[in-house]
Amino acid sequence: MGFILEGSRNDTLFSIASAMFGRGESYATVLREVLKQNTWCKPPLADREVRGIVDSASKYECNVRENFIELWMTDRAMPSTLSEAEWDVVNRLNGNVK
Repeated sequence: MGFILEGSRNDTLFSIASAMFGRGESYATVLREVLKQNTWCKPPLADREVRGIVDSASKYECNVRENFIELWMTDRAMPSTLSEAEWDVVNRLNGNVK
């Protein structure tokens, strides 16, 4: 299982937050999960930056990366459409941590 590396941290955490808001999760639940996923970032983002990412994601009525959302929700994969960091996050969220 890989880490979320510099250069993909913001986009990956934003995708997670967007997916969760798209599923109807509360702000508190999304923030808690995104802060948890931030521990996989190398190096981790500052908590205030993570909150900013979650704030931004909460403003989108139609959330981005539909393939990421579907993959997270159903555990069906189209690996070629996801970055390695996103794939690792999906596996962690689905309980597939090795």
